[in-house]
Amino acid sequence: MTTRALEALDRMLQGDGEPDDVLRAAVSALVGEPGIVWAGIAFLEQGDLVLGPVAGKPEEKRRQCIPIVYQGESVGEL
Repeated sequence: MTTRALEALDRMLQGDGEPDDVLRAAVSALVGEPGIVWAGIAFLEQGDLVLGPVAGKPEEKRRQCIPIVYQGESVGEL
């Protein structure tokens, strides 16, 4: 991930935007990076992962899942 993308994500997270808008902007920013064709955030709801905001075109063969942990608890995946 480029410095430009990290700085853009930091600005989004530091802003006062609505959480849904920030998450949509974050996945869009990720897809703007070289080599990233799809990004999505899945939330853990009642034990199941539920896909939230997405951007780009999915390629199952290239998919990588990164856990999202908050206060030691798994809350979703990127």
